[in-house]
Amino acid sequence: MTYRSRLTVPLIAALAGLIVGCRDQEPPTVGHERSTWITEPEFRLGNTPEGAYFTLPYVRVDPGRNRVLVLDGMEVSVWTPSGHLLFVVGGEGDGPGEFRRPGALFVHDGGGFTVPDQYGARMTRFAASGELLEAEQGPGGRVSYQGFSLVLASSKDGIFLGHPSIPTGLETNMPGVRRMDHHPVVRVQESEPGHWHPPEPLLWQDVRNRTQDVRLTESRGFYTAQPFGDWDEVVFEPGAVLVVRRNREPGQVELVEVSATGDTVWHRYLQFEPRLLTAQVIEQVSEEFIRDYAARSAMSVPMVRAAYYESLYQPEYVPAVEGKPVLAASGEVWLASTEVADTFSVYYVVGRGTTNEPPRRVLLPEGMYVTDATSTHAWGFLRDETDVPYVVGRRLVGWSADAQRPDGA
Repeated sequence: MTYRSRLTVPLIAALAGLIVGCRDQEPPTVGHERSTWITEPEFRLGNTPEGAYFTLPYVRVDPGRNRVLVLDGMEVSVWTPSGHLLFVVGGEGDGPGEFRRPGALFVHDGGGFTVPDQYGARMTRFAASGELLEAEQGPGGRVSYQGFSLVLASSKDGIFLGHPSIPTGLETNMPGVRRMDHHPVVRVQESEPGHWHPPEPLLWQDVRNRTQDVRLTESRGFYTAQPFGDWDEVVFEPGAVLVVRRNREPGQVELVEVSATGDTVWHRYLQFEPRLLTAQVIEQVSEEFIRDYAARSAMSVPMVRAAYYESLYQPEYVPAVEGKPVLAASGEVWLASTEVADTFSVYYVVGRGTTNEPPRRVLLPEGMYVTDATSTHAWGFLRDETDVPYVVGRRLVGWSADAQRPDGA
């Protein structure tokens, strides 16, 4: 799914601690070439009379029918933006229309939708009405890449795209094992009904600095994500893959979109203001994690601290963006920024396929996770003060220095 990294909140909080600001200030100014937008609350789904209580919702929208689709657990629920539940499909099981490990939700132009299940072993397709169309057996679980199982997205024209599921330990300096710093994005094509050609690499993603291998003792340790890692992020849709390369020049992000045929259909660089990774930010992010882990594992803080810092990747600059990009229904790409704007989350939005259009800068409530957007609204989920997640749709509002910012932009 398309959520930001586990360490987003402490990292943003640490960066925010380095600037002076308060809630009633105007959003920080940016260069004239970039417009800044804020949002107004409009739609909120969850905790309804229909009994909808979400746990970890993944939201996609169907603009043509003015609907919101939510994959949560083993079900897909379909709503009007105002909160009327239209229907629910799915459920746990192996029967027609049921799921075991749903991994994504793809909405098609005609309003139908597909749920890849069990890492691409089955693709369940529904009509716009919710009628089950087919449960196609995919190549997931039947083919592998160099002995590694595959995680596959929905197919287009009989071609599946995805990547091998490579154990985390192989991204580290595990003794006696060849380290795998680059993983392929693969293409799988059907050779005959029910049979597939071996996976073919389309491109390679750089996963260096993604995994932190914290060795507490010779026989004890754990893996976690590098909080300041600049590895490539990849997101799929039927027939295409978008790679976001973050280990470029300071503040620079490279976007590369490749089709299922292997052709590069879009290539663009974005340049943001470089931000130095200071010792203060490193300490604030790291010490919170160290104290929490030491308390949970009943180990001493000095022991955890020494092992943690020994394996910590510390680049000179903070990566400009983080988490997986969002391929929005609006035809745009939403990128979660590590930029600090008072207490707001900052996203940058660029037209997909554009080469020189300046990105929009969108300020959202702190902690909102965007998973889709239309030309008028940003959609995702936001937790309330009791940590209950709600699906929210917030109206996009252009902002200028002469306009008064709505409360809770």
